[in-house]
Amino acid sequence: MQMKKTLVTWTILAGLAVGSGVRGADVTVETGPKVVTIKGRATCLKNGLKEDDYCKTVLIADKGGVPTKYYVVHNEIGQRFHPEVCADTKPVKVTGLLRKVLDRYELTPQRMTLE
Repeated sequence: MQMKKTLVTWTILAGLAVGSGVRGADVTVETGPKVVTIKGRATCLKNGLKEDDYCKTVLIADKGGVPTKYYVVHNEIGQRFHPEVCADTKPVKVTGLLRKVLDRYELTPQRMTLE
């Protein structure tokens, strides 16, 4: 009887380990960063787009004729620049590291300027 309980326990633990490994692989799909320069319109995710409850700079640029959102990481440069676009949309040029995480683009700015 004890051996049966141990076998059942190990079977359950093995199933959980395999199941969590599959889900973990799905969640961490991303591509590596590359340095890019993007021109577009910067606005606030909260005040400009009204899509969330917190302020975050979003750059909207045409990619192949389709408007694409690039979520700006709030590092030191991103934080200093956000007040410029929090209440109004402005044309900007951003140079930084771009990476795709799941279905969204994240842009870590190295330089941001108004156009």
